[in-house]
Amino acid sequence: MPVVTLNGVDLYYEIKGEGPPLIFTHGHSMNHEQWEPQVNALSSFYQIITWDARGHGHSTLPPGPVDPRDFSRDLHSLIDYLQLKSVVLCGLSMGGHISLQTALFYPEKIRGLI
Repeated sequence: MPVVTLNGVDLYYEIKGEGPPLIFTHGHSMNHEQWEPQVNALSSFYQIITWDARGHGHSTLPPGPVDPRDFSRDLHSLIDYLQLKSVVLCGLSMGGHISLQTALFYPEKIRGLI
């Protein structure tokens, strides 16, 4: 189970396939498993990265208040940890918000949004 500690949070992530990196971010109250059909369909063409946002799935939630920007900081830190030069982000609901916010705050790392 790949877990990395970033920004004081243990973040769970999975990588499948090879090719240009495509990161999927789940919706509220969901986890990385939400994307299983897409991972299976696209991992022959892309390096698919799924992850559990803080407080979801296998990722931890530190005590205290959560700033919505913490989620985009976590995603950006995961991109850096994985040494990815640029990525395409795909998100649903909360994951869409995280993806959009990450693209706004860290545009140099984001090649596209879905």
